[in-house]
Amino acid sequence: MRCKDGKLLGIVGVARDMREKRAAEDALRALGEKYQNVVENAADCIYLLDTKGRFVHANKRALMLNEFKDLEFILERSFLDFVTTKHKEIVSNYIEKTRMGEAVQFHYETMTPKRKHKWWKTTFIPLRDGNGRVVNILGVSRDLTVERESKAKAEFFKEYSENILEKVPISVLVVNRTGQIIFANNNFLTKMKKNEESILGQKSF
Repeated sequence: MRCKDGKLLGIVGVARDMREKRAAEDALRALGEKYQNVVENAADCIYLLDTKGRFVHANKRALMLNEFKDLEFILERSFLDFVTTKHKEIVSNYIEKTRMGEAVQFHYETMTPKRKHKWWKTTFIPLRDGNGRVVNILGVSRDLTVERESKAKAEFFKEYSENILEKVPISVLVVNRTGQIIFANNNFLTKMKKNEESILGQKSF
């Protein structure tokens, strides 16, 4: 800072961001020294965020499953940049809770850079410095996309099949591999004078 005649009066600096950056680097270094092999070879996505929810680091699994081209692509970008619009507010609230010191677990949806929708089960854990101040957020995410899609397809085909079986003019009883009844159409229930609740789960023989 200089006066009108050009003399130097002082220097104005911003220390907060540097402290946050240094704390993030220290947390990452400590994490790397102790758990580098575990983190990098984990089956789940593991990443480190700063207290504003920006990426500081991510393991190989996180980069691959989220279709991030490399680590540089996400560094200092907000975690929320990849969260779908309908879930941004919810996830933002969880980031704030973790920043305040609370560990949280939640489900949400993202959109990858290649425009692919993915579902996640995520845990956020606050990381503290020696003074107890939260300096980073550790995130662990499990990809639920295939599981959710498989479940949705199974439910669709189950409903579709049952609707067809209800319309056929014969009695139909469906059992699983252990012989337990899992479905009976109305024709069967009427003839046997049973209700669905009384036979589902029962052995058919």
